[in-house]
Amino acid sequence: MNSASSTSLRKLRVPAYLAAFLLLVYPVLDTLVPALPLHPGVTQWRYAVVLALGGTIINPLLAMLILLGVSIMSEDRMITIAVSSVSVAATLILVIATGMYALDSVQLHGNVAPQMNSRFVAVSLWTLLRFASAALTMAIISVVGIGAVRRQSAVTAQTTGRSAMLVGTPARRPAADSTPAEAHAGAR
Repeated sequence: MNSASSTSLRKLRVPAYLAAFLLLVYPVLDTLVPALPLHPGVTQWRYAVVLALGGTIINPLLAMLILLGVSIMSEDRMITIAVSSVSVAATLILVIATGMYALDSVQLHGNVAPQMNSRFVAVSLWTLLRFASAALTMAIISVVGIGAVRRQSAVTAQTTGRSAMLVGTPARRPAADSTPAEAHAGAR
């Protein structure tokens, strides 16, 4: 990356992180705050909350993508690790939410008036598709983030001559520079 783009990225980094964080948090809060008090044991409440979250699921996905992109481009290893970790957790939550929503839909289907049956099924399937695709996208974001962290570690190891796995490990001399006894000892 050239000096001008590196300087521009440093200036953009903090506002991008803040905007992405707000894009991540506000839709979730906008959905959950009106749903208070929490009633996770009530099937209708769970169904309605997941249905409402399904309408805003794209915003957190975009937020995570922005966070990941900015952290990779600015080589913020800790932010990349955090985004990857949150993405893994979000993937698990989305997979669980998708399964629970499917079960809640089946359970509530019997309570739907016959004239609303096709609409209920269509909305339920659309929401399931949104959550399943969000889980897949979040999984991809986590894999890309983990790969970026590994590449950053490898580049750091190459430039410093140290092991990527052990911080502070001194670089080994090539076997050609050592005596046969040292080469044998270094191979262990």
